[in-house]
Amino acid sequence: MTRAEYLSRLRTNLEQYYGNISEIMMNYETIIDEMLGEGLSMSEIITRLGSPAVLAEEIAEEFNLEYKKKVGLPLWAKTVLIVFGVIFIGPILGGLVGVFFGIIGALIGLIVASIALVFSGLYMSIGIWFDPGVTIIFKLIFAVTSIAGTVSLAIIFYYMSYGIVFFIKFVWQQLVKAAKSIKVSLQS
Repeated sequence: MTRAEYLSRLRTNLEQYYGNISEIMMNYETIIDEMLGEGLSMSEIITRLGSPAVLAEEIAEEFNLEYKKKVGLPLWAKTVLIVFGVIFIGPILGGLVGVFFGIIGALIGLIVASIALVFSGLYMSIGIWFDPGVTIIFKLIFAVTSIAGTVSLAIIFYYMSYGIVFFIKFVWQQLVKAAKSIKVSLQS
């Protein structure tokens, strides 16, 4: 560890306390410079003084420095924010959750409908072959058009479902980001 790194870490540790940190830092810069002038290496100085964290604790005890408590919002402000959130943001989030589950229900409906269309198209195209009153040309035309229509609808429903899933993922990511930013702002 270099002199600059040691002093930087010491300052960081001392900034957790109230007091004249600048004056203390100037004193220890002088002390370290004198030790270096005596020919000691930084590792020997660290051995004598201790790590920056240990030295900061010793300095705090020696000079009766008071530890800074991290201060957040007062309780009344947090209570107002929670009440405001429940009254105003709660219904909005509830509506978004309702839309989210509505879209999931629609997606499931689309998937079930596409599967039903595929099977009904296949059933009709196969079943028409056993009807004796239908000509072979009609059977061929009906089979080709019903299979083509069924496959086309299945492809359309597949891509619609994919789009809905993409939309749901996007909305979910945005909600998670918003929740994290609200949580961070409430913690500070």
